[in-house]
Amino acid sequence: MFAIGVPMAPGQGVAIEASLSELMERLAPWDTGRRYLNFAENVGGTRRGFEPAGYARLRRARATCDPDELFLPAHAITE
Repeated sequence: MFAIGVPMAPGQGVAIEASLSELMERLAPWDTGRRYLNFAENVGGTRRGFEPAGYARLRRARATCDPDELFLPAHAITE
């Protein structure tokens, strides 16, 4: 889930943060624990974008196809 609010006046940032927190809280029962990995500026947490078996398969593919890690993905594939 990705949500954003744009404050248009002083003080609105606090209200936006509260609204976004409430949104995430209400959606928590449906949270799978995985994360959408589209945004490159969100460093870390790559493992949370995959099921454990899928991430293990990704690591094996990386080790086989790019053992020297010459290609740098936007989201690091680490231990």
